[in-house]
Amino acid sequence: MIQKKNGVAFGFGVGEKSNGIGGDFEINYYPETSTTITTGTSVDVSTLTLMSNLYAMPDMGNDLNLMIGGGIGAAYTTVDTSHSSGGVTFNGDDTHFTPAYQFLFGIDFDKLQIVYKHSIFGEVKGGSGTASDGGTYVADEFDSKYDSINLRFKF
Repeated sequence: MIQKKNGVAFGFGVGEKSNGIGGDFEINYYPETSTTITTGTSVDVSTLTLMSNLYAMPDMGNDLNLMIGGGIGAAYTTVDTSHSSGGVTFNGDDTHFTPAYQFLFGIDFDKLQIVYKHSIFGEVKGGSGTASDGGTYVADEFDSKYDSINLRFKF
């Protein structure tokens, strides 16, 4: 199962570029998004990440550079599960600390960067436990992925 999220994210980074190479450290918060995993089961997912990125920055002239690279780091993800099927319900949450990686492609305009990121935050699952009928509910695992377009401002 793959859960892809698209939405607004908030972050802060510190980086450097020199001689066609760039790098940065970034912390990002991806607020809660809701997704249906299977019929009757939905999850609300939020993620906090710490990433280190490295990218090639070929000079295109006129203070314009391409950005092609990737990053590695860690993700802390909270998954809140809501399940309802045949009158049986379950609500529970779980948290996961997983390795993360991302690929990025963008354009650097000297004081502004526009970057597309495809981020993979690992395999996660929601809460498991006792359902309303006394039976055991076992959450589905899924790959947590996020596609984003980032506006980065340099100060």
